[in-house]
Amino acid sequence: MTFTDELDLLYDEDDTYPCRFVGFIGKRSQYDLILVTTDHFFGKTLVVCMQTQRSAVLSRQEAQDVLHIAQAFHLTEEEAQEASAFLTANLP
Repeated sequence: MTFTDELDLLYDEDDTYPCRFVGFIGKRSQYDLILVTTDHFFGKTLVVCMQTQRSAVLSRQEAQDVLHIAQAFHLTEEEAQEASAFLTANLP
C-alpha cells in the first residue's frame, strides 16, 4: 500500500513561484520576511517571518489592518505598524 492509497490527496502541484527575501530594520525591530507570489492563494501573497516561522496569506488591503498583522505575526502594535507599512507598499 502506498501513501496515496491510504489518503485522498487534495492537490500536489509543482511550480516555480517568485520569492522575495526581504530584511529591514524599523524603529522597533528587525524584520526578515519571505514574500511568495502565487496564483494558488487567489492573488494574495504568502508572507513568512523567518525569525518566528509564522506566516499569513495577505492581500494589500489585509496588510493595512495593523491589528491583523499584530495577531498573525505576534507583534506589538508598534511593530505591526512598521510591518504593515512595509507590506502595504510591497504587496501586489
